[in-house]
Amino acid sequence: LDRLEAENDNLRAAIGRSLEAGEAQTAARFGWALGMYWVMRARREEGRLLMEQTLAQGGELPAKMRARVLFALALCVNGSREDQRLLAISEESAALFRRDGDRHGEAYALLVLSFAALQLGDLDLAERVLEESLEGFREHEDAWGSAHSLNHLAVASLRRSSYPRAARYAEEALAATRRSGDRLGANVALHLLAQAAWASNEHEQAARYFREALVLASEAADKTSSAYCMQGLAAVAGARSETQRAARLLGAAEALLEAAGTPIYVTADHDLHQRVESAAREKLGEKQWTAAWDEGRAMGFEEAVAYTLGKDEALPPGI
Repeated sequence: LDRLEAENDNLRAAIGRSLEAGEAQTAARFGWALGMYWVMRARREEGRLLMEQTLAQGGELPAKMRARVLFALALCVNGSREDQRLLAISEESAALFRRDGDRHGEAYALLVLSFAALQLGDLDLAERVLEESLEGFREHEDAWGSAHSLNHLAVASLRRSSYPRAARYAEEALAATRRSGDRLGANVALHLLAQAAWASNEHEQAARYFREALVLASEAADKTSSAYCMQGLAAVAGARSETQRAARLLGAAEALLEAAGTPIYVTADHDLHQRVESAAREKLGEKQWTAAWDEGRAMGFEEAVAYTLGKDEALPPGI
């Protein structure tokens, strides 16, 4: 990721020149390779524009290449609140992979299709395509893809308030990430384990999971995932009656998310975030809340991570 970031201007120029030369297939290969980089380094809008241009110029793209461009575009659209469009893009990608006989590519498209289904609240559809996606990944011994399918099955279970089942899926996903070395998948699995523990009133365990998730996200310089971990740890601070700390953490997280385009991921607990913010505002009063919030927003990424991880006292009895 760091090497790609250092070369991003060159990569963007190469895609642009490919499109100028009418070489949409070259641009498509770049998109297939760079999709997850665009997501993890908060360059989704950049990737989205490039893939939309590739589709506009790629009328003669072979089915498999068009499917790959659509997949890369879907990754960049995810989190933008354009859930119906995400559903349509990923469905078309899956259909094209299926027509080409590419079971592995179809598994990736179905995975992203599940993001749209989860955002739209269609848990039955999400679970159905995730099971199919997981089967495809396992056929190809793809531990990376398997982990992300399992993680999103955990999301569906959390939405159904099936917390033990969600934890089992997330634990299986975490085991898969140890085989693949995937820090993003591990971060998500730990974050979901934290949510399951929090919902089960195991708040100390949730705090440990949120911290472990933040360490992984920050090591990969994944600011979006780091921000969601900070929101989780703001809930921990609130439970410890450290209300100013909670407000600072929420401010720091908000600034990171704004810089990333304020993505809305299905793997985060947005309701918990809203409850923590409302409780902190009420307890502090508007003046103190705003002061602490602004202090958090003023932190740089590394400073915010250090502040978040710099405290780890136990929760008071009964919390």
